[in-house]
Amino acid sequence: MRMYGAEILEGLENWQILPQRNHQASVTIKGRYTKTKPGDYAKVYARIVREDTGENVVFWKEAVLEKEKCHWEILLEGIPKGGLYRLETCLKEEEETPYEWAVRGDCVKHFGVGDLFVIAGQSNAAGYGKDTAYDPPMLGVHLFSNQEHWELAAHPLNDSTKANCEVNMEPANSGTSPYLSFAKILCQRLGYPIGLIQTALGGSPLSRWNPEETGDLYENMLRRIRLQGQTVKGILWYQGCADTNHIQDADRYLERFEKMVTDLRERTHNPQLSFFTFQLSRYLVPPISREEDENWSKIREAQRQAAHRIPGVYVLPAIDGNLSDMIHNSGGFNLVLGDRLARQVLSKCYGVQKAFCDAPDLAGAELHGKDLTLTFAPVYDRLYASEIGAEELPFSVKEESGEIPVIGYEMTGRQEITLHLKREPKGKIVVCAYPGQNPRCRCLIDFATHYPILGFSQKLEKNERGGTT
Repeated sequence: MRMYGAEILEGLENWQILPQRNHQASVTIKGRYTKTKPGDYAKVYARIVREDTGENVVFWKEAVLEKEKCHWEILLEGIPKGGLYRLETCLKEEEETPYEWAVRGDCVKHFGVGDLFVIAGQSNAAGYGKDTAYDPPMLGVHLFSNQEHWELAAHPLNDSTKANCEVNMEPANSGTSPYLSFAKILCQRLGYPIGLIQTALGGSPLSRWNPEETGDLYENMLRRIRLQGQTVKGILWYQGCADTNHIQDADRYLERFEKMVTDLRERTHNPQLSFFTFQLSRYLVPPISREEDENWSKIREAQRQAAHRIPGVYVLPAIDGNLSDMIHNSGGFNLVLGDRLARQVLSKCYGVQKAFCDAPDLAGAELHGKDLTLTFAPVYDRLYASEIGAEELPFSVKEESGEIPVIGYEMTGRQEITLHLKREPKGKIVVCAYPGQNPRCRCLIDFATHYPILGFSQKLEKNERGGTT
């Protein structure tokens, strides 16, 4: 029915998180008004109050009217980061009427000012954990949904109910992801709201995210960012499985990923836009071919190299968790990944998490005879192998004639492990952590964080000084 008083037509909606700039936000609200009595006098006002106490955040401010069309517009500035807030409007039909007795107006409830993060990638980003895990919704963590409206964030984040955009609508019902728990930790640590913008799609290859290839999911992501004012804090990226099918996709993964990062930074006018990524986990079925099996190692290495070569790109391991099926993280492990991600984002974006935020990464390798010493950084405590046998280590060492078995090992330093090989390699070798599609996962970890080492695949060549990466 047609309402009297002040109606809101655009500019702000329930549950919306406005992106903060310099600790505050502004918003333009547009609407129309309908008088209840004859006469020319009409003034529309709006204010913002704290939802928990009713205290004024922005006091009543007069809107600009277009009386011929009975339209109004108002710019509300200086809204401090935080919330949740309520927007109230009213229509005065007489000058002396106090605000509290003016004609009613529309309200917008449960909105806040904070930071926005975009969820992008394939099924583990969309969330396919199908088992149980305690990860309830929380006020202050909100979602720009597939309906392209704001709502309280709750699993499944990529719910397709009444979706108005088919391009990233899941073909099956999705489940839990790491990103609700991640956002809740940020909200609690930072003390203000976090908004999530879901754009992921299960099974999507990098070509659909690369503007130089198919690019349809990329354009959808860019459009949704622009709908929210183009100010986002970071991209939460989890993708890669779909690019193991073809060697040309795996071989060029780093180059193609960098193109997407560069283009998105340019088109959002944010050259420092951060990307937070997870390495590929594993797929518990026999590989179709040796080539496809090796592609998993290539993409893990490309994901690791992206964090070295592209400023503002970060990577975390996801190899060590339980799965809910053959390829998707369990609900419990999604909580673990959410915690890891929150620690890293708090460190890199906010500077409030100084340690326990990165996984051990290969920093050096030296080959002396039959001994291969691998050094990792950062290591906050010490590397720990859980007293497992050499045959259970997640490493492979290959030369042209085939794999060289690791027959023993010792922890030769706080940050290093020395592998004892069955024979001395000849010429070039390739050392790999977590080789292939379904590698051994008795992981070498940092005892402080229990983060496993990142997967890697490195070529070494023997010389008089030893081989180095």
